[in-house]
Amino acid sequence: MKIALLSASFRGGGAERVQITLAAEFARLGHSVHFVAFEDDGPLRGEVPGGVELTVFGVSRVARGILPLARFLRKTDPDAVIAAMTHVGTAAVTARILSRWKGKLVVRADGSRRYHGRKGYGRGRPGLDFAQRVLLPLADAVVGVSKAIAAEFREDLGLKNCRVIHNPVATRFSDSAPAEHPFFDSGRPVVIAVGRLNRQKGFLFLIGAFAELLRKRDSRLIILG
Repeated sequence: MKIALLSASFRGGGAERVQITLAAEFARLGHSVHFVAFEDDGPLRGEVPGGVELTVFGVSRVARGILPLARFLRKTDPDAVIAAMTHVGTAAVTARILSRWKGKLVVRADGSRRYHGRKGYGRGRPGLDFAQRVLLPLADAVVGVSKAIAAEFREDLGLKNCRVIHNPVATRFSDSAPAEHPFFDSGRPVVIAVGRLNRQKGFLFLIGAFAELLRKRDSRLIILG
């Protein structure tokens, strides 16, 4: 199978890392894999695995890559395309229409619409919400990375093609590698949280919940950001 994975850029966010993880696994399974980036920006370019064909449009924003993407779809004719983040997904749906490409398109909804709405996400891009309402139903599937995100897209946009698939976990290190930290020698349960240190990731909720846990059981918390 020929699979194309679309990413806005090579920046160090979770969405880009997931696309690289998926590309590596699909290639390992013997599929023909293309990794397509709209912007040539960010530190992750060197992490795109060998055996994956890399295409970079070199545009300054995703909307300017719609026509290059349409040409890519006509030329390579992949069996499936997986787009990370909804603005990349709406661009992919538009390119699909322009190119008359007939393959399967999956859009990964990585972030909360409601959270970004509170933070002013989309200001300066007044057509973003309209584009999501009109174009996302035309994808073969919209994947929410959590039940809550999938529920938002179903309720806010009326999507009937939305389902939940959690993010994959890249395990590059050995499970038997020793963890050199005094918390692991204490005999107490250890909770580990990994993510970017900003409000969206909900670490304040985690710390509050962990405080409740400590009232019932002596435990330790490690946050890796």
